[in-house]
Amino acid sequence: MIKYQKFHKPTVICVIFAFLLLVLSNVSSADGLQIKKILVDRALGLGVPPTLALAVAKVESDFNPNALSSVGARGIMQIMPQTAREEYGATARSLWNPEINIQIGVDYLYKLYKQYDQRWDLALSHYNGGTLRGRGGDAKPHRYTRKYVNKVFHWQERFRNENAIFKLRSRLEVQGVNRGNGIKILSPRKEVRLKNILDYRNGQLRRRFPWILSF
Repeated sequence: MIKYQKFHKPTVICVIFAFLLLVLSNVSSADGLQIKKILVDRALGLGVPPTLALAVAKVESDFNPNALSSVGARGIMQIMPQTAREEYGATARSLWNPEINIQIGVDYLYKLYKQYDQRWDLALSHYNGGTLRGRGGDAKPHRYTRKYVNKVFHWQERFRNENAIFKLRSRLEVQGVNRGNGIKILSPRKEVRLKNILDYRNGQLRRRFPWILSF
């Protein structure tokens, strides 16, 4: 027979709160992965480097679909309602939809890339600071967007290197040998090789980008 046990209210509240935190953290993680997948898919569909699309979203909102800037830019790609309305006929409210926001943001990036003769530095300057002076590849970027543009390129490089290391790890693991219980592991020599390569690449990243605290 199970005896009835009385719990104090604070204990119950703490348990419920901990459970909610666990659930919300899992949902947040899943949403983050889904957002990145949408970004990559949309970028590939338009011919925009996926690493650049990811970098813009990271710098603009840190992948937050509910981000709202002091000037009214909304969502993951920080789209201004006026731009959405004039360029795509989209409502301000629709910008809270992650898929619509990403679609407009990546499409607009590609449009600016073509407008400025395939120069991403100029496209990013316009994306962040508005129309540039001059036409095509001869346009002049806004000085006040220099830090923004450099930050996007830094994050693009980081995403590119993360992807390269992931591919390298996968390739070396495929070349490993099977030992016991069907578990695939690397030979000792290849384990050392992988560690040396990863340490070298991580060292390169930290020297080039000191602001990266962890990798």
